[in-house]
Amino acid sequence: MLGESLAAEFEEFGGTIEPSVRVTHIDTEAREVYFQTERGPEAAVYDRLLSTIPLRPFLSLLSPPPPARILSLADKLKHRSLLLAYLCVNRKSVIGPF
Repeated sequence: MLGESLAAEFEEFGGTIEPSVRVTHIDTEAREVYFQTERGPEAAVYDRLLSTIPLRPFLSLLSPPPPARILSLADKLKHRSLLLAYLCVNRKSVIGPF
């Protein structure tokens, strides 16, 4: 699957993926992420941070917090859902020639 291949490539380049944790706090000055695991609270230092947390909840985790203007603008963003549908066809091409 695409997600699995992207994850594998990310890890090949030294990235770490933590899919079953709950982020509790992100210290942007110390560049540390604090999170809860089954083993208890943990922290990790980061060079670059890639997150799939929705924007508003992500911003609320940041310390120091973003300026009020940024939070206000984030609240005004309109979100759309994305639904991907995959169709597997046993042909070289689905647009022709058939």
